[in-house]
Amino acid sequence: MSVNEMSKEDVANTMMTYYHVRKGGPKDKRIRRVELMGEHTPKPLHWVKVTQSPDLKLVPITSIKASFEAKFGDIGDLYRPLIEKDSNKEREFCLVGFFQRVHADESVKTARKEGGQLYIDEVPMSVELAKPYFVDLYPRPKSAPLTDYKRMCILQDP
Repeated sequence: MSVNEMSKEDVANTMMTYYHVRKGGPKDKRIRRVELMGEHTPKPLHWVKVTQSPDLKLVPITSIKASFEAKFGDIGDLYRPLIEKDSNKEREFCLVGFFQRVHADESVKTARKEGGQLYIDEVPMSVELAKPYFVDLYPRPKSAPLTDYKRMCILQDP
């Protein structure tokens, strides 16, 4: 694992650091100083775009997460963007953020070996690495359930 990558244990340790910390208190100030050194700074995730056919029923996020974690490794974040900001209609693709680049690459290679698609709940899904601008184009909806990684990022916002 490189210096710019995290693991689930790193996220859990950082979450414990912020447990029962009063904002503006002495412990909060000390944590912020340590944060400047980079120990608890969230590292960027390695994103993969998972697309399914629009005419099929959408596979639940929980199924995708379980399948990807079982096959490839720890997932930091996972969400399905909304079609419009105000609606609850979801797009036919989701973005999966892996802690390590190796796991993201492995998921893409496995999909290519299996004819360009993975099957989750008997639904064919194509997998490709997501460009950084693509992830910025489709932000995480506020209605999406929070993952530990996202909670950690929110906790560290001053």
